[in-house]
Amino acid sequence: MHFERPFFIAPHAVKQFKKRVADLPAADIIQLIQSILQDPGLPVDVEYRDGQMSPVFRGQYGAKAFYIPVSKGKGPWPTVPTILGEESVIHGKYIRGKLNCRHQKRGGKKNGKQTL
Repeated sequence: MHFERPFFIAPHAVKQFKKRVADLPAADIIQLIQSILQDPGLPVDVEYRDGQMSPVFRGQYGAKAFYIPVSKGKGPWPTVPTILGEESVIHGKYIRGKLNCRHQKRGGKKNGKQTL
């Protein structure tokens, strides 16, 4: 399939997806990641990789969340060097942020004080 904004999906990223998310054929993993990155929305985090700031986007496969860091790469395409899973620090930060947001929207208490 042709993508308007192609990304280089490193073999390590495919291997980590199989390990952390689902054991799918490599072509299906590449297709899924490419599809997500065509319109990924805002990054959920930013990492410092290879001397530069790299956005990290969230993906979902079935019930499993995963995180896609994107770096500049050495060639003409941005690179996905790895896939982070639900065991990652980024996932923990994402979940805590979501729970905190829900808590504040309900007008709950935080540190003994009423929130808006």
